[in-house]
Amino acid sequence: CGSVDSCNVTRSGVVRGLTPLNQFMSASLRLERPLRSDAASPGDGKPLLLNTDFVWNVAYTIRVDESEDGANFVAGNAMPHVTSTMCRAASTTCDRLRVLYTPLSAAKAYRVSVTLTDALRPWVDAVGNDKIQPQVGVGLGVVYIDSGYTTFQLGWRYFFVTATFLIALAYTIVLFCGPASKDASGRRLTTPMEQRWVASLVILLVFFNDPFFAIAVSTPSLNASAFSAVTTVAFLTALLTYWLVHFHIAALQSEVGPHWHMTQTEMNNLGLCFWIPKVVFATLFFVVALSLYLWTRYQQLTDPGYSLMETQAAIADYFLGFVYAVAAVYLLYLFALLVLACRQWRRMRLGNRFFVLFTIAAAIILVIGIFLDAFTPLRIHTASFLVMYGAANFYVWALVFVYLPDKVSGVAGGRGDLGVAAASLPPADTTGVMGGGDDDLDVSADDVVMAAATGAAAPTRPVARPTTAVAGGDDAASGSGGGATSGVEVGGGTFVVEEEDGFGGGGVSVAAKPPPKPITSGKSD
Repeated sequence: CGSVDSCNVTRSGVVRGLTPLNQFMSASLRLERPLRSDAASPGDGKPLLLNTDFVWNVAYTIRVDESEDGANFVAGNAMPHVTSTMCRAASTTCDRLRVLYTPLSAAKAYRVSVTLTDALRPWVDAVGNDKIQPQVGVGLGVVYIDSGYTTFQLGWRYFFVTATFLIALAYTIVLFCGPASKDASGRRLTTPMEQRWVASLVILLVFFNDPFFAIAVSTPSLNASAFSAVTTVAFLTALLTYWLVHFHIAALQSEVGPHWHMTQTEMNNLGLCFWIPKVVFATLFFVVALSLYLWTRYQQLTDPGYSLMETQAAIADYFLGFVYAVAAVYLLYLFALLVLACRQWRRMRLGNRFFVLFTIAAAIILVIGIFLDAFTPLRIHTASFLVMYGAANFYVWALVFVYLPDKVSGVAGGRGDLGVAAASLPPADTTGVMGGGDDDLDVSADDVVMAAATGAAAPTRPVARPTTAVAGGDDAASGSGGGATSGVEVGGGTFVVEEEDGFGGGGVSVAAKPPPKPITSGKSD
């Protein structure tokens, strides 16, 4: 500098060989503490205020020049900024300042110039102008996405896009056009709520994987960035909301202990108290996440160094506090629903337990990914990319498998005409923690017998199997053999209730059979 009272310095550098595969370029500054003037020479000076933290307010101007041929540069707009950096105690350098973020075009070379204006003024105000040497240590660094990483992204993204599109197409056809979509008379059945959720998630997952990623890389624009942001935030919002809905329903189902059942009518009439918290969270998450990214990206079209923390620091602080508060409320809410849904953990089947743990693992990975900006254009490690995107894809694929419609003719989601005693059986339930299955919890034969005798819904979904023989035979009648059997007259027929020995060995099955034939040969049927 010419003097400590008017210290204007410029640092610049040229970057060559970048292509659209490098996606974007980001520049950062690192400043060094000024040196004391009482040293014998500038090289022997000691840093100022080395034992204390010091906030260095910095005024700078940044400009990016582009060259199509690598030699002749077209001057860009010089944009002024004012920001601050922390010089921490016992450190001669201060925290890095990010001063630039811009997508790359087809230019073959970029020249980045940063000019600091009156750089030593904060130090002069703190210690006086007679104790500072007229010089500033400035480091300018430029980072960009490696082209090999972009190629890696392209390969995996289009693998996920192709696989998810085929799965979504097959699931949608089976769900809405398959044999399970109509009953025995050909009438279309109402699709259960959780199957509609899964269909929505798998369709959003196709766009979350970004089928237009190659276009966004080759010709970056605000429209491409906006499309990617909208689809990413929409999928994450739907998935986070689905977990709240899923575990809240599971918590309601487990509230009555072994009576793990909720009809589709009850699920479709859950009320405002059920839906309002989910809608509020989904709206807040979608609007906040999307508006922040799109506003910043729009401002960077004219000012590559734009930062909300710099231009509206107070608003940014309130905004971040609000985001953290919403995240904390969501995590506590989800944790409470998860605990309530698993009240019958010891009585749940092994498959149910696995799926709950699988959901928890996927939720942890995706929440961590959101906080680490893993779903933004910023570069992450290749292993982290695979873990984050792989967890999202494999989890939704698992949901598709779990919520496949039943293949029984006239049954959609486990619902349909079950024959003689269908009126005394409960409607289908596809909303347990496992998302299906006939025996989410083990119940006793007495519970099913009581339900059949009174005409009430059984506590778990029995399977009505027409039969022409008496189940159990003499062994069943005497209580020996593999299980105990009892019969109850219902509507001119008989329910034969079989209970297997042991805990969790398959639960209870109910077989419907016609009345026994009269004895004609002196032997018992």
